[in-house]
Amino acid sequence: MKPGGATTVRGIAFGGVTGVKTVELSIDRGTSWQPTTLGQDEGKYSFRQWQASVTLPAGPAVLMVRCTNSDGLAQPATLNWKPQRLHAQRHRVQPV
Repeated sequence: MKPGGATTVRGIAFGGVTGVKTVELSIDRGTSWQPTTLGQDEGKYSFRQWQASVTLPAGPAVLMVRCTNSDGLAQPATLNWKPQRLHAQRHRVQPV
């Protein structure tokens, strides 16, 4: 990725039982969020492609992506850990 130039960022998101409504991208550690362009909606229990064009600042950058499902539930910034349910509530916004 080149600082100061447009870079396309792509990924997939999972919305669970209701599907993906929106995916947002942050390049400033979650201070601000920009919408992404979503691919085809395949319905509940499916992954949905997303992409966005960003201009990165000079120096190291931290990218963060959050998904909001069709019920309006967004990925939290902190982990909602429930040891008795190891398979659930594990997803959160993670810096990359």
